[in-house]
Amino acid sequence: MNIKMFLTVTLLGVSLYLGGSSVIYAESAENVTENFEDSFSDCDLEPEMEEDETGFYGGTAEVGFFSADESDNDFEEEPEETPLTPVPSGNEQQILAAIPENAAVVTLDVADGSDITETLNTVLHFMGQRATDETPCTVIIPQGSYLISGTIHMYSNLTLYAEGAVLTKSCTDKHVVLRLGDDILSAGGYDGYHNITIEGGTWDLNYPVVEDKEGTGGFVGFRIGHARHVTVKNVTFLNNLKSHFLELAGTEDVTVTGCTFRGYWQEYEGGGQECIQLDACLDYIFPGYQPFDGAVCENVRITDNIFENVFAGVGSHSMIYDRPYRNIVIQGNTFRNVKKRAVWCLNYVDSAVEDNIIENAGGGVLVSCMYFPNTHLMPGTAAGMAGNHQNAGISVKNNQISISSVSQINGNTWRGYGIEVQGAWVSDSSKAQAKGIPTGIYKETGVEVKGNMITGNGNGIRLYLADGCTVENNQLKLQKTASFSNMGIYLSASSKNVIKDNQVSGCKNVGIYAYDGGKLGTPSTENQVLDNVISGIGGDGILMENGSDGCEVSRNRISSGKKNGIVLWGSEECQITANQVKGCMLDGIYVENIGNAVIKSNRITNVNGRGIQVIASQTGKLYGNAVTGSRKCGLYVSRSKISGNKKNRLENNGSTYAIYAENSTGIISVKMPTASKITRKSVKITGKAAGGKKLTIYAVSRNKNKKIGRGSINSKKKYNISIKKQKKGTTLLFVLSDKYGNLSYSKRKVK
Repeated sequence: MNIKMFLTVTLLGVSLYLGGSSVIYAESAENVTENFEDSFSDCDLEPEMEEDETGFYGGTAEVGFFSADESDNDFEEEPEETPLTPVPSGNEQQILAAIPENAAVVTLDVADGSDITETLNTVLHFMGQRATDETPCTVIIPQGSYLISGTIHMYSNLTLYAEGAVLTKSCTDKHVVLRLGDDILSAGGYDGYHNITIEGGTWDLNYPVVEDKEGTGGFVGFRIGHARHVTVKNVTFLNNLKSHFLELAGTEDVTVTGCTFRGYWQEYEGGGQECIQLDACLDYIFPGYQPFDGAVCENVRITDNIFENVFAGVGSHSMIYDRPYRNIVIQGNTFRNVKKRAVWCLNYVDSAVEDNIIENAGGGVLVSCMYFPNTHLMPGTAAGMAGNHQNAGISVKNNQISISSVSQINGNTWRGYGIEVQGAWVSDSSKAQAKGIPTGIYKETGVEVKGNMITGNGNGIRLYLADGCTVENNQLKLQKTASFSNMGIYLSASSKNVIKDNQVSGCKNVGIYAYDGGKLGTPSTENQVLDNVISGIGGDGILMENGSDGCEVSRNRISSGKKNGIVLWGSEECQITANQVKGCMLDGIYVENIGNAVIKSNRITNVNGRGIQVIASQTGKLYGNAVTGSRKCGLYVSRSKISGNKKNRLENNGSTYAIYAENSTGIISVKMPTASKITRKSVKITGKAAGGKKLTIYAVSRNKNKKIGRGSINSKKKYNISIKKQKKGTTLLFVLSDKYGNLSYSKRKVK
């Protein structure tokens, strides 16, 4: 609406803007009532797989980031088969007679508190016939409070402007509040309707007045299908019953902006109940819009809206195989107190979820390529295995997400999460296979999770059957959960992902975890875990296991964990390089059943266990690592074949062994040197240093340590080194080298 038109209608309240002439038509109504002034699996934790994922570390049963919850599919409306054309009443001629000839903008002449259904539908139908692409028309509902007792019908090239109006559903039936057109049949694809705007107004769906709320089904607020160029702007939606406030299918170039969605019937926790649902034109998921040609949604922008005290926010819980929703942008919205999840991108490609604030939600953002209970084939088509293997091209960026403490929804266990990206496994016994979907693994690929802040009571970020994704620069400040053992970043059966520059703290279990998906048995391979900061967690800092071949764990900083710093188990060709581990309760680095590993240039400080422990493994390099202040020995090797063992530095560790090796090759045990009593009169130091080759003794000073003696270890593991007399209290540094060039450091005082 242009400024001149807006001023004419809302300030004068008595005129129609007709390109320069004015015609008296209606008085403006009172302002909005006070009540509405405050406008506002095989895995899982939630939604969407059928099998349970078991297993992971230490015998803990981790069932699901997505428990077998099919409740998103509980509610399916019955198709509308009868014609929808309104039956004219005796008032129609009187209503139409008041509309000036050639008027492009009309304001309803309606009384505050009245039922305006008939008047509004009559005017919309008439103006819809008058409107053209070149001359669109506008119908204005004046400020005030009104009742709606039936379905409102919108048409092409129309704007419905209702700023300041409150429209309350008064009918006790479960009916759609607003739809397009008079008939269930229109042109297919996106060609049924076009150029439609609904702006302003509070639409109260008023579920308390609806009869049989406990019975099957609910009702949709606005249902819009087979259309392009649709805008829903600055509308407030209230009090939904078991369904959606706004449902779109077969739509292109849609904008939903500045709207508020609030309230739902809290006694019902089934169904999807997304405030905004993106759907496809099939009779059993989107009735009332023939032809049922499978048209989906493209180019949809959902921006700057508020979702408050609702069951679920935005997204889809139904899909057509191999027909993705495209270019969906969900940006700048605020979600508060969302029972289930804020956003679900089901079978989306080339889409974005960015810059949203999600407060106190059961789940933040879910990205998935398939949902078994509600994946459909187009009638008469056969699915090929190549379907649903597209590169998603989805970005989940710069969102602020706080996870609620909800632990049960609709009687099922719920495990909260910040962001999840998941593919699908269609087994021979799954419901998807029964519908004709080929069996096999469907990977979600090409998703970027970047710059998000995640807090609260749940898992941070999880990838399941997701390849080629990036998880970068996210901050995860989690709380230890009571009902399950939450993790920071979790990769399950996911490969070739980059996990980089993230900060993880506070979770009850592992900071960053990768494994093969339990009974799925699909290893997480070639993942890069780089430059992450992990602190104050209840489990291992980084754990990669069960075939995590080709992984790289580099330049991470891990501190104050309750278990090990870095653990690799049952994998090949792995690199652990340039990491810093400090203050963990067990080992700094622990590897077991690893083939051709590179463990290089890591710094381990003040851990309560061993600095580096290698069990039943083979290394290509064990080089240049520094272990300081561990309670047990610096380097422990058992039943392993070590290559590239060189220049490791072991200092002030708590065991009599600097290096302990048993049943291993390429490495030998090295004991810390013993020494005779050293006094200010001593000119010779003797002792034992099993496993050592050379021992060098330095006098420690502030500026520079001074070498005062050097000698070899003889075949009896003894040494005898002459020194100059040293002052009482001088600290002597003993540096013992073995035949591989590893250095063990210890200190003694001159008595």
